[in-house]
Amino acid sequence: MAPQRTREAALAGSWYPGTEAACRRKIEGMREAPPERTGRGGIVPHAGWEYSGAVALQVLQAVAAAEPKPELLLLFGTHMGPSSPPHIARAAGFETPLGTIVAEEELASEIAKLLQLRDDPADSRWGGGPDNTVEVQLPLIKHLLPEVKLVVISPPASQEAMEIGRVATEMASTRGRPMAIVGSTDLTHYGARFGFAPKGHGDEAAEWVKKENDANLIERVLALDPEGVLAEASRNHNACVPGAVAATLAGAEVLQLSAATLLDYRNSYDLQPSSSFVGYAGVLLHG
Repeated sequence: MAPQRTREAALAGSWYPGTEAACRRKIEGMREAPPERTGRGGIVPHAGWEYSGAVALQVLQAVAAAEPKPELLLLFGTHMGPSSPPHIARAAGFETPLGTIVAEEELASEIAKLLQLRDDPADSRWGGGPDNTVEVQLPLIKHLLPEVKLVVISPPASQEAMEIGRVATEMASTRGRPMAIVGSTDLTHYGARFGFAPKGHGDEAAEWVKKENDANLIERVLALDPEGVLAEASRNHNACVPGAVAATLAGAEVLQLSAATLLDYRNSYDLQPSSSFVGYAGVLLHG
């Protein structure tokens, strides 16, 4: 399949604003205090900006504030099962309302060859459907790091993700440019809509998700434990893209990011109480 030269912004105007001016206004409106610390890695959520944009922004602000400023970003995402074949974006760029993020095509090609990764279906002329895990981050990245180059990788929800994260980060680090790594996942998808409601419904169910189910997954992330993340997500359904988290944590070890800090946690139930809801966490990986 011949890749598209630029991946189109399929979710602009729905999951996030559709124009440059509206995106910048929304981003500036979501900003809170300047980051207290910086880092070269992070875990970010990927719902519509109304729900999780501010959480993702906190992490990406801290990554963008690292010195020297990152010039290359590895972004791990895509909803993948344990047996899903891993793939990598082969587009030349990623469209956003703020302009196109240029892809690091040569590096992506080298990673694809060494790890035998398939081309991302989203970059074929027939398309693979919108990928919110990656796309909702892109305008935030373009706003904060307008010159950064991007590699997007989709690892499976298996231990293969750890090897992919480690090798891709090692290869990127040889480029001799300041770099960062980010993985995208949401946490527990609770309720009938998602086929997971072990604690019934209402406030008590929401509290269980926040204080137990999501907290257990976050604990594994803060412990920098990729195997624990994969096992926890498989057992308790508390991460929708655990492979991206595992890959990012494996890459963090390569970059000697030896600590993790939870910057924010939110839940869509708090914004809009419902029988179905989702948790969101923003974690910064730093030295």
